[in-house]
Amino acid sequence: FPVTIELDEVDGYGVLRPTKYAFDTAIGYVEKIEWVLQKDFFRASVCTSTTGGISLSWSKPDKGDIELYCPETYMNNPHIYYYVKEKDEHVTLNSFNTETFITAFIHVFKHQ
Repeated sequence: FPVTIELDEVDGYGVLRPTKYAFDTAIGYVEKIEWVLQKDFFRASVCTSTTGGISLSWSKPDKGDIELYCPETYMNNPHIYYYVKEKDEHVTLNSFNTETFITAFIHVFKHQ
């Protein structure tokens, strides 16, 4: 899928464009998850941090939310936060792999 980012580098609040590391890391997770989930995967809302990190958020009001944060450099680890509405369950995963992310995504949005 084609992805382009056309932003100024900075504004009065900080960095607007994610770093190459943050962007590539996020795209890597999204491509792997999209390949596994296919039609069950849906678009995310995206925002950058003032330091060049990137957050991708998926939400369904009746199910919950999941957020992937990819930091600006390899010096910090990506993390996942998710909320399952039915169980009122809030979880932060500071260490994860693609399989864990897929499992969390399914847990939030396929929960019966």
